[in-house]
Amino acid sequence: MADIASTPSIHELPPPPPGRSGWPWTEGCPALPPLLPDGSPWPRISIVTPSFNQGIFLEETIRSVLLQGYQNLEYIVVDGGSTDGSIDVIRRYDPWLAFWASESDEGQTDAIRKGVRQSSGEILAWLNSDDLYCPDALKTAGAFLAAHPGTGLLYGDCEMIDEGGRVTGKFSVRQGDLAALLGENYIPQPSAFCRREAWEAVGGPDPALQYVMDYDLWIRQILNGVRASYLPSVLSRFRYHAVSKSGVLSVEFGYELLDVLDRISVSCQDPPVRRALLEAYSRAFRTILSLHEQTSSDEHHLHEDWLRVLKRWSDHLEDRRAEYRPFGRLPADGYYAIGKHYCLLGRMKEGRSCLRKAREVGGKAFNRVLPARLAASLGARSFRWYHEGCLAFSRVLTAGKS
Repeated sequence: MADIASTPSIHELPPPPPGRSGWPWTEGCPALPPLLPDGSPWPRISIVTPSFNQGIFLEETIRSVLLQGYQNLEYIVVDGGSTDGSIDVIRRYDPWLAFWASESDEGQTDAIRKGVRQSSGEILAWLNSDDLYCPDALKTAGAFLAAHPGTGLLYGDCEMIDEGGRVTGKFSVRQGDLAALLGENYIPQPSAFCRREAWEAVGGPDPALQYVMDYDLWIRQILNGVRASYLPSVLSRFRYHAVSKSGVLSVEFGYELLDVLDRISVSCQDPPVRRALLEAYSRAFRTILSLHEQTSSDEHHLHEDWLRVLKRWSDHLEDRRAEYRPFGRLPADGYYAIGKHYCLLGRMKEGRSCLRKAREVGGKAFNRVLPARLAASLGARSFRWYHEGCLAFSRVLTAGKS
């Protein structure tokens, strides 16, 4: 291992596997000059790759970092004890890594934090072991952050690719504020670069989170006064595949999102931000209901899961009645959704109660709904239409928006 990763040429790295060509197999970026045009050094960028049994993609990830031609790179790989050949891949690239380790850990976030503790760069980023940087990504990020010292969080565009590396789409990315970020995570994690002081000021990613740690980190940094800047340049490619964390739906995603919203709630007092926060709660509860429908082993367990979520959502609306009062349509939508799901479960008493509350807080915005007619209209296979809706919703969830 090297103290700071050198800038290897493509001819110095191990040869690519048979049949692999193009970036970053047979193509690399030329080495950058040692200094920026103004004579200052390139800022040191520390990249951490958390790795666990992603050996099929790991080499491409590593090469996409090392072949950036960046003069002041510190590259760290933290493996969680892989058993699929990942260690052999890492060892082949050992001469160009500043640090690597393979040991059991507490998951992806723990690995990222371990890597950052080993780093010294003024700019920090992590690149998961199935994603990759585009050519000149580090040059673009380093030059921008050197020229804009007031920016603490930089992010660019990001393409989505499939298991074979084919581009399948592009993230919805834009410049926005906190209210917009609460509405949609428009900061793609692989294309984000953060100044160390902005990272350390909020403690880095929360080790308790495994699904929304990046989203939580962006929110906490912005709440802490960090300026986030969007650079309209494709910096990375996010790989969506069957065994990726984003590809495997987990209801924990929704519960973690609720925990994040609860934690930041006290800091979101500005009316537009407050409204965006309350709307985010509604999306989180709907997400949990949908993910339960997608992942439940049978209808009995689905009913039990739904009942727990519906009670928590209803309690949330009751506990925050005063906060929701200025936004009458929001709680009305919530009560209507809760009542509808109770009706789907055949819990007509609870359904009528929630639908009544929807009319009370929503006023003329809601027509009178008869729960019995609603339930009867669903037919004997009442979950089919909802299942189809959940499938559509899951496609939105896995399109890189969160």
